[in-house]
Amino acid sequence: TALNSGALDAEVLGALRFLEDGAASIREKISVARDLLQKNPSVGALWYQLGRLYEDANEAEKALRQGLQCDVDDDTRTRLLVELGLRATDPSQKARLLSDAIDLNGNLVAAAQARLMMGTQ
Repeated sequence: TALNSGALDAEVLGALRFLEDGAASIREKISVARDLLQKNPSVGALWYQLGRLYEDANEAEKALRQGLQCDVDDDTRTRLLVELGLRATDPSQKARLLSDAIDLNGNLVAAAQARLMMGTQ
């Protein structure tokens, strides 16, 4: 994947860090993510960050599902699945997404979060 192969440039890597930990408003972060996605639409981690930032459920789901369409590593795919599971309103869909994340086990923190969420359903 682009993240593992070193194919991402410094701008994208810096933006991913900013979107994760930066001290800016959600509106500013959404703007940065959208701008970068115009130039880098195949970076699943950017779609994950955008989906995570959206408050609107439909917009978030669209972004997260777009991220799943990208060639992402298991870590990013796990995080995308868990974030979708967090937002899913249909119990069977939520269970499937979380189960898929657990089975993939790419990001250990996200997989553990999915296990906890599965236990509380």
